[in-house]
Amino acid sequence: MWKKITVFTYKIPLYKHNGFMIDIYTNSIVNLNNNFSIKIPFKLFSIEQLYYYEMVFNCSTLTLNYIINMDRIGHLISLNKSIPCKNALFQMLYYYNNSIQKGDTVFHKLPSLSYISNHYNIIPYELDTTIEFENIQFDLITEQIKHKSSIHPKILIQDIYFIFYKISSLDILPKNKSICIVDDITKPEYNSNTNIISYNNYTTITKAFFTSNSIIILDKSLFLSKKYLFRYKKFHTNHTSKYCYNNYKQHFKSSSKKYCFNIELFDDYSVFLCNISAVHLYKHPIQFSNQKKIFLYSSINSQIIKSFSKFLISYYNYKYEQPIRISSIVDKIFFIDPRLYGFYGLLQNSPMIRCNKLSLYNFPISIHSHSEFNKDCCYINYCQIGTKTHYTFSCNHMFIIDNIISYIGEFPKCPVCSKSITSVKANININSFIVDILGSEFMDTYDTDSTHYIIGKLNHNIETAIHLYTLNIKCTMYINTITLSQPTKLYIDDSLDMYMILNNIPINNLKNIIGIYKISQYI
Repeated sequence: MWKKITVFTYKIPLYKHNGFMIDIYTNSIVNLNNNFSIKIPFKLFSIEQLYYYEMVFNCSTLTLNYIINMDRIGHLISLNKSIPCKNALFQMLYYYNNSIQKGDTVFHKLPSLSYISNHYNIIPYELDTTIEFENIQFDLITEQIKHKSSIHPKILIQDIYFIFYKISSLDILPKNKSICIVDDITKPEYNSNTNIISYNNYTTITKAFFTSNSIIILDKSLFLSKKYLFRYKKFHTNHTSKYCYNNYKQHFKSSSKKYCFNIELFDDYSVFLCNISAVHLYKHPIQFSNQKKIFLYSSINSQIIKSFSKFLISYYNYKYEQPIRISSIVDKIFFIDPRLYGFYGLLQNSPMIRCNKLSLYNFPISIHSHSEFNKDCCYINYCQIGTKTHYTFSCNHMFIIDNIISYIGEFPKCPVCSKSITSVKANININSFIVDILGSEFMDTYDTDSTHYIIGKLNHNIETAIHLYTLNIKCTMYINTITLSQPTKLYIDDSLDMYMILNNIPINNLKNIIGIYKISQYI
């Protein structure tokens, strides 16, 4: 079996070129116009029936692929024979390993917080210093090649989760498990709760407090403060180290002292960390505990996820004392509110449609309807305007133009009088309004039975015209203002951040969303 891997990609400069060729002698890729070359960062090699390379390019990107005969590699290993060009192969694999994706964030439907709290996953993982193709493993440290069947699988017990959940009540938390919620205690839902550890009482908290309560609320500001760590300072010169944590925990278990407020010392508890960025936990003892740690976020963004993913690598690398490949475990970590899961799936897979005319939001254009026959001639198409949609420039010359924004971008002057175009009057045939303003691809998705929301920044006059000349198309910049009381289709500006949309979409009646489309104003 052959395995193809992409080992090198290069963004092609905007120089003239008629193609590329590989120069094996200089170990580079050369433009056929000979006006630039690309140095390959590893030695090229090729052996018939074992290794081949191929080059693929388009107008913007060049890609170099290697094709490896895995069956023959396995056969040579079985016969205990040397692998041809082994050093060059590993040099190429080092580069490949550093360039491959480290794991995309994919959210799964949250079964329930009780399930997450009560169940443990055993996850097989790979090391970041190994690469596995088919049934062959390449060790980048020892530079050994082995059959996977001769290698014991590596597993870890998952004890950390990332959950995006719009929590509204403590009622949804597990009832048959000891849990600690680290959160802002000023929230109204905690007003009647007496099981709170805060600045006001933390020095009086005892072991009995933990053993007699199944749900404890720990003030987030205390949890992240220096005061939370003050007792650790007695047990190691580096009070934020794992050794200090182990020393304190051992002393705590064997000691008769009853006072303690550090939740990480109680293994029976699952800890819910509410809206806490992972960057605050690199020097926090919670990272050394064996407790299940559940990061719970009511809103998310790219930075939160990036910070958490970076912490995840550090956390498991430190815990298992070896470099774990994050892509082998990240698929098990992220969960989303089940009420949002269907919407998230639609959003992830939403098709792109072109609505070029919407990008006129920063150009002075006015919209007018017309149905009368216009006898004037369009000097672009050399035909009578008639009842067709057309545009009147600031110089009063009129033209039939399919894509007005592209035209203005390329030709900023009137083709008749050469005066600069400073404003445009759109004369829209009311019978073709949707096609002429929103485009034919929008029209293909349009129906009269649904409400259609365009979400993004529009020219005020275009937005006014849409409200004036259509009954079921609405425009807004703010997704949290939409109503979902009936079947609805969303058209979302593709420049808007996906997490911002997830944070702000009204969570009730999401089942009424029957379609989501990304609209590009610049295709």
